[in-house]
Amino acid sequence: MEEASSEEEDNISKLPDFLIHHILSFVNMKQAVRTCILSKRWARVWTSLPFLNFDQEDDGCGYYYRGRGYRNYVDFVDNVLTFRDGESFDISRFHILRLYGEYESFFMRTLGRWIVVVARSNVEDMNVQFTGDHTSDDEEDFEVPGCVSTSKSLTKLELDLHKHKIIMSNSVSLPRLKYLRLTNTSFNDAEELTRLCSSCPVLEHLDLSGVRSAGPLNITVSSLTLKHLELRIGYSCRNTLKLYAPNLVHLVLSNLDYMLLESLPALVTADVGVPLRPRKLNAHQSSPMVQAPDTLQSLEPLNNVQNLTISFRPLKDDSNGRELYEIESDEGSESESEQDWHTSEIMGLEGSGIELKFIEILMKNAVVLKKLVLEKDRYRSRNEDFIKFGEELENFPSISTSLRLYLRIL
Repeated sequence: MEEASSEEEDNISKLPDFLIHHILSFVNMKQAVRTCILSKRWARVWTSLPFLNFDQEDDGCGYYYRGRGYRNYVDFVDNVLTFRDGESFDISRFHILRLYGEYESFFMRTLGRWIVVVARSNVEDMNVQFTGDHTSDDEEDFEVPGCVSTSKSLTKLELDLHKHKIIMSNSVSLPRLKYLRLTNTSFNDAEELTRLCSSCPVLEHLDLSGVRSAGPLNITVSSLTLKHLELRIGYSCRNTLKLYAPNLVHLVLSNLDYMLLESLPALVTADVGVPLRPRKLNAHQSSPMVQAPDTLQSLEPLNNVQNLTISFRPLKDDSNGRELYEIESDEGSESESEQDWHTSEIMGLEGSGIELKFIEILMKNAVVLKKLVLEKDRYRSRNEDFIKFGEELENFPSISTSLRLYLRIL
């Protein structure tokens, strides 16, 4: 029995490095380092690992770090990067996940240093996520190092740095990047986001949330490779989007005042936040009028989408702060194109007249619509009023004979 056991141990030790690396890619870095006690063969295996996973949940240490605890974590990552064989082995994956606790300002500087070290080791997949409490009231910005913004090896980049604004470098060139997800990103000028998109020629997945800027964003995205786009802007400030992505499958947009959506034949699901647009004043009007068909017309390029979610953003009259619900109703003002949506979900409703008009036009044009879900705004509408709103909708004519209406009251 002892002999057989010894042979098995020898066989494991004789595994080639690439197989051992693959096995250790499924565990976090602390567990990988602990393998050094197994035998002489394993003593320095961890120093050549191309997969660096600093995942606190997998480690079983997913507790809230305070004071020295956070410093111990920093010391551990520092030691791994210092003692690994960086000259002979590149880093394929670098993940810092589910880290949370009380951290000091030095941590952001240290994080920047880690990212530089990893980027210079030809990293392909970088994912950094943390949250917690800053010991200082100042939430310093995080400037993405230039060696990351111009990486020739990076294929996937994810950054979620809690409350710290992420600022991209002025010079961006990411020829191999296919996946980009940034949270709480800040752009200095209207065209910066456009330049970022155009600097990633093979990008397939773009997810930007909490986007902020000093002024209005004028965004142009033109890509033959893009398949997944999520753009969540922090607030509305006359932001515009021109989108051309014939291979796009999934789309999420919010806080855009104007959208020009071109050629989206492959789109399957869309979640779009839309404003209710004001009509320009003419000589006989004392206040701007809102025309519901305008909103539907802006969604016309989405007519091939199977599942559509619409989130209403109420329009405010800046002069007195009251919401405008006047509807200009003209013959022929309704959208002439027929929509092919199978499922549509409209959120943020409060039961206003303009919402009724919008839904009426939608029901007259959505030929294959089978399911229409209407969700009440929990703060701006009473339940009983919304139920009456739904009862009124039941009397509207529908071009789809199989359409079913559902009210969602939160």
